[in-house]
Amino acid sequence: MPRVAAAVGRSTAERHDTIVGSAAPVGTAPCREPCRVAPTTQLMSVTEASQWLGISRASLYRLVRSGAVPSVRIGSRRLFRPDDLAAFVATIVSSTIL
Repeated sequence: MPRVAAAVGRSTAERHDTIVGSAAPVGTAPCREPCRVAPTTQLMSVTEASQWLGISRASLYRLVRSGAVPSVRIGSRRLFRPDDLAAFVATIVSSTIL
């Protein structure tokens, strides 16, 4: 288990390499099975997403509950795709300009 603890605070590729024990680039197969989906974007935490949007965490949670901002739950964490946040901002900007 010390290998998993050593992975904390690193990028996704570095964490994968530390846990699996390989130096293969992201999207390649360091294990026997090939990776099915190469990660294209990193998911953002609630804190990162709220800072990126310039709003409080509570406001972001309200937007999620209302369905205005899509999110993903992985375990107890709520995560956001940067593309979804950008689409939300574009929607707000276009509705404000009209």
